[in-house]
Amino acid sequence: MFPLLDPELEIMTQITVLSLGGGLQSTVIAEMALDENHPLPAPDWMVHSDTGAESEMTQATIARIGELCEAKGVNFAIVSNTNVNQPIHEYYLERGIIPMPKNAQCTMKFKIQPIHSFVQTHVDKSLPKPWVEMQIGITTDEAHRQRESERKYIKNTYPLIEMNISRRQARNWMIENRPDIQVAKSGCFHCHYQGAKEWAKLRRNNPELFAIAREMEEAAKANGLRNWGLFRGKSISIFDHQGITLENWGMDFEMQPGDVDCRAEGGCFL
Repeated sequence: MFPLLDPELEIMTQITVLSLGGGLQSTVIAEMALDENHPLPAPDWMVHSDTGAESEMTQATIARIGELCEAKGVNFAIVSNTNVNQPIHEYYLERGIIPMPKNAQCTMKFKIQPIHSFVQTHVDKSLPKPWVEMQIGITTDEAHRQRESERKYIKNTYPLIEMNISRRQARNWMIENRPDIQVAKSGCFHCHYQGAKEWAKLRRNNPELFAIAREMEEAAKANGLRNWGLFRGKSISIFDHQGITLENWGMDFEMQPGDVDCRAEGGCFL
């Protein structure tokens, strides 16, 4: 576990970068920073790390913010893991594995490393560290998730917490100031942390993506993995049947106390 962030520590950095996941919190930071009537200053860069498996709404959110950055003269970039050079679901399929709780391959390979590699190309490495102030979208109700960066050249900051904004307040800000814009929780379509309702919705609305997730499971099963199911170790095939609901299944598959939800904004960046 990384050490807790010391809010009293004043450190000079060369550039400020918003780690833009495309979910509610990071989108609110971007919108505030790009709003000339809001006091939050724009970062030097807004950077999105694309896993190749983002939802359509996340892609739309990122594209819109990219257009706003261009109009406002703010640097914007979409990065990916050039060493892997394939979408995350293809990475798992090819290896006959699936993402599992506390498996850092999703986070490290496809979210953290690409952004870290990118920011290092925009700093003077001869100067003292940290070089980068990394803005992360976490609200006051998740303040316990603040952490210092594991990289000495990065200082993590949390603008929404500094402004004392909760997730509800962030949602209300979007409703009041951007009523025509919808923002969904960011995350890969095959995320192993999503609940029953989200899997059922994926099957109903995006059957082609649901089929890819099933293919991932079958590849992992054929490879001999013990917990080869994407749904809490269970196969998502339970959602192949029409009419299945939480009620008639008779169990609660939602997040339990103590579970780690990397789909929550910021989780893929810490």
